[in-house]
Amino acid sequence: MTFDTLISCACEHSQEEAALKLLKKMEEDSCKPGVHTYAPLLKICCRKKRMKVLYFLLDHMFKNDVSIEVGTYSLLVRGLCKNGKLENACSFFEEMVLKGFVPKDSTYKMLIEELQVKGMEKEKKHIEKLMLQAKEKPNV
Repeated sequence: MTFDTLISCACEHSQEEAALKLLKKMEEDSCKPGVHTYAPLLKICCRKKRMKVLYFLLDHMFKNDVSIEVGTYSLLVRGLCKNGKLENACSFFEEMVLKGFVPKDSTYKMLIEELQVKGMEKEKKHIEKLMLQAKEKPNV
């Protein structure tokens, strides 16, 4: 069984601490974590409203040159919206588009609705503009 599988299973069973210990063990054993290692950890942090741990993991990913995929961006935008971190959700949405990913309509709609509810009209217009740009880019 791989570390990724063990971490994913621990997260599925809400065993966040066990998953984090496995991540540490993985690194101690000179195994390099990837996006599939971090995704379940990010998801559980969003679900359990553990924003400090989420930001720690994101920083850890950045320092280890782990590239974020479209699914991970969507997970982050949706999780941050659910936790009221709209500015951060907007930043990840923008980063996703700037990297050439086209966000899922459901991710876009969730962010737009949350911005509308909070009266963040300027941010809403910016996200709408980004989504139009993303949909206009040809798939390469």
